[in-house]
Amino acid sequence: MSSSAVVFREKGFWCRDGALEFWLHLLVDEIDRLDSVEPWLSDLRDHWHEQSKIGGSGIISVGLDAEMTTHQIEQLIKLNKKAMASMWAFGESIPLDYLNKTCTPGSYYSSEVATKFYVQVGEYFQALLDGTLVVDTNFGRYGRTIPS
Repeated sequence: MSSSAVVFREKGFWCRDGALEFWLHLLVDEIDRLDSVEPWLSDLRDHWHEQSKIGGSGIISVGLDAEMTTHQIEQLIKLNKKAMASMWAFGESIPLDYLNKTCTPGSYYSSEVATKFYVQVGEYFQALLDGTLVVDTNFGRYGRTIPS
């Protein structure tokens, strides 16, 4: 499976496309639960929805803009935390019916996936947004691919 670089303000990490598509789907779900959505976030939501359906080709663009305001970044951090909580609400594994709802048309999961498999994606995304991401550059500019 391919991997895509998740980059924001000259920092980033590599992520397996399937895991990144799943994470973007979780973030879209969180945005869809909001009572009101600012135009910039609505645009990002639509972009994430589109990117979550690419199908693992190594070209996923998360679309984070280096010029994002502090307010926008704070909103994304809150959304990411909500996505983590929603993911853990599934328990030890993500149900098969939910996983298949997140798939690219024509693909599917054959079994449940351990929730912990996606934890690193959320943690790395959080660290990227809050500026605390540290990568081992022995694995290239953006470090090692996750989940490993």
